Amino acid sequence: MNMLMSDWVTAVISFLGLAVNSALLVMVYRQLTGLGNQVEIGRAQNEAGLRAVELDHQRRRRQATIDFYAITVEKRSSLGSFLPYDRDRASIDVFVDQIGQEHNEKVRGLMEYLDLFEILATGVRLDVFDIEVVEGIATSQIRDMANFYRPWIMERRDFLRDRTTAGSDELYCEIFELADRLTARGEEYSRSVESRRTAAPN
Repeated sequence: MNMLMSDWVTAVISFLGLAVNSALLVMVYRQLTGLGNQVEIGRAQNEAGLRAVELDHQRRRRQATIDFYAITVEKRSSLGSFLPYDRDRASIDVFVDQIGQEHNEKVRGLMEYLDLFEILATGVRLDVFDIEVVEGIATSQIRDMANFYRPWIMERRDFLRDRTTAGSDELYCEIFELADRLTARGEEYSRSVESRRTAAPN
C-alpha cells in the first residue's frame, strides 16, 4: 500500500513538474516571439527612418543644385553686354579671337563665368550636386560650352604654362569631364529607349 502511495505521489510530482516546465516553455516562447516582433518592428522603423533621411538629403542636394545653377544664370545675365550666347559657336569664335589671352575685363568676366561651371561640375563629381538635375536643365549648355570654348581654354593653358602657373594643365578639366559624362548618359538613355522600342510587340 505504501508502495502504491509512493508511486502515486511520484507520478503526481512528475506531472506537476511537467506542467510547470510546459508553462515555462510557453512563457519563454511567447517572450521570444514578442522579442522577435519587437526586433522586426524596430528594424522596420530604422529602415523607414534611414529612408526618410536619404530622401531629405536627396531633396536638399537637388535644391542646392538648382540654387547654384541660378547663380550661373545671374552671372550670365550680368555679362550679357559682351558675353555671347553659350550655344552660338560662330559668335563665341569671334569673341575669343577678339579677347585673346592677356588679362583684361572680358577675359576676367569669361573666366569668372567658366569658374562657376567648374565648381558646378566638381560638385557633381563629389555628389554635392545632383547630376540628374544638371542633366535635366543644362546638358546641352554644358556640352556646347565645353566644345565651343575648348580651343580658347587650351590656349589659356598654354598661356598660363608659359608663365609657370601651377595647375594650368587642369584648367576647366571638370567641365570637360562633366560634358563627357552627360554625353555618355544621354547615349545610354537613347540606347535604352531604342531597346525598349524594338522589344515591344507589334
